[in-house]
Amino acid sequence: MQALRQIVDVKDNFLHVVLPTDFRAEKVEVIVLPINEHTKMKNSERFSSAISQKNAENFHKQLLKFVRRMICLLLKYCIILFVALFGSCSFKQNKYTLSENVLVKSYLVDPKSSDIVKTSSIFDSITYITLPFSVNTTIGSIDKLEIYDSRFYFWDKIGRKIWCFDFKGNYVFQIDRRGRGPGEYIQIYDFNLDKERQQIQILDRDTRKILCYDLNGNYISDVKIDVAATQFAIIQNRWLLYTFGSDIFMGKDKKEYGYNLFVSDSEGNLQERYCPFEDVIDDLIGFNTFENYDQQILFKYARNDTIYEFDSSGRLTAKILFDLGRYRLPLKTVNNRQMMRNLDNNPNYARIHKSFPSSQHIFVTYNFESRVRFLLMHKQSEEIINGRFLENDIDGISFVSPSPIKAWQNQLIFIKEAGDIVEMKKDGKFIYESIPQLRHLTENDNPVIVIAYFKTQ
Repeated sequence: MQALRQIVDVKDNFLHVVLPTDFRAEKVEVIVLPINEHTKMKNSERFSSAISQKNAENFHKQLLKFVRRMICLLLKYCIILFVALFGSCSFKQNKYTLSENVLVKSYLVDPKSSDIVKTSSIFDSITYITLPFSVNTTIGSIDKLEIYDSRFYFWDKIGRKIWCFDFKGNYVFQIDRRGRGPGEYIQIYDFNLDKERQQIQILDRDTRKILCYDLNGNYISDVKIDVAATQFAIIQNRWLLYTFGSDIFMGKDKKEYGYNLFVSDSEGNLQERYCPFEDVIDDLIGFNTFENYDQQILFKYARNDTIYEFDSSGRLTAKILFDLGRYRLPLKTVNNRQMMRNLDNNPNYARIHKSFPSSQHIFVTYNFESRVRFLLMHKQSEEIINGRFLENDIDGISFVSPSPIKAWQNQLIFIKEAGDIVEMKKDGKFIYESIPQLRHLTENDNPVIVIAYFKTQ
């Protein structure tokens, strides 16, 4: 939401307003608040005195001048509100605030009031899926996970591969096609499943391509895109491309490419631009910008604390604001990158990190006092749990950090390194026999998929 008062001229019932060159908005709303009655009376008296000294011809001229003066006076002391995309709005606890023509819920969060949360209070059960380890199935890391048709698809950033396993942990296939030829990539920056087209899609920022494979890993085609995206999402045959403004550092026109978010069609043609890039505060790359659930995409960028949503029609709206109060980063005071780095490293400020929507909950992580904390909000009751540590009193295996990799249906999915679980056994934190899937686990095995099932209400 932006306030503009630069009125250039008023003629014949028209307002002439000069807008910034980078101004973008789907809708502009003008609200004029009238001056008070006392001011109107004074001007009315002056007007009466003036017309008594002039003839009829001069009366009409003065009347026109007076109307113009009155309009200018009104505009000088009024508030003109322009409802624009990604503006700064003020929010109050548990109150609706107008933003982008929709009602946005705001929740006040006090990071100091976060507490230890026992897993038994929010989860019914926890299960573990081990992934077989061999020469051909050595997984470097699991950095992103997608689920479809009883299969896990995940991105191995270290190995530069896409892996596929079934729900029992059996290996299905892998995509490992590094190179510059057809169907090959230099580096994987992100991947997604296009369920409508039945495709696996891989983003290669280095070649500015999105490569398409079928759900069994066979190459189909690739599409060139016009921006150096680091992350992307799919909605209604369109791509949401997140760039953190990187194209302007490559010599491209700032007016056209100085944005964080672009929307393109399935042929790579840019259609819309959002979030003008501010190089002082928008230089965050290594975090998940998009999270998808049930044909909806949640979007959060850089240090912004508002969670936005792309719905199934491709419409972008502000959805939820978790207001961190006095612990929120004072972004309006930042005027250089060093100041921004100092604020980032200051443990006394909090910042919303990632959001994970499931069928009944939204799980949100945030950083405060050098520790990852979390918020768990039930969608229907809007009850919020503010946690600083997730204590596993169900089976004793520590979560260390409450950072999931995926929310799906009524489940929250985590990844744990095999070596960490083996260490916990040595420390006597849990008994292997109580979890048959982990009985033969060794420290050299692949990461373990941990699935926590939310309690139903």
